[in-house]
Amino acid sequence: MSIMHDFHVGQRYQIPLENGQCAIIERLGLAVARIYFVDERQVQLPIPPGVRVTDRFNGDIPVHPIPERRDFVLLLAGVYSLFFQNKLLATLTNQCNGWRVQ
Repeated sequence: MSIMHDFHVGQRYQIPLENGQCAIIERLGLAVARIYFVDERQVQLPIPPGVRVTDRFNGDIPVHPIPERRDFVLLLAGVYSLFFQNKLLATLTNQCNGWRVQ
């Protein structure tokens, strides 16, 4: 059974990784969210090795990070999967009123 988390502009959802690191999913606007990574002090980190994001809506194509920002940007038209060390951590779907993390 999956747990659903709906969140809205300005809200964040945290997924533990390892060694105190977490993936943060933050809703930036109606049609945009981002995934970035922090340590136990909430300091943003480079994207950890073994992390990948795919766009399931478009045939599981890879989503490329923005290196300067150290994050992945997610847009309205997509259903995204977040993997760490080949393990599925979350599926993200943009709903009309918010992003759903499952």
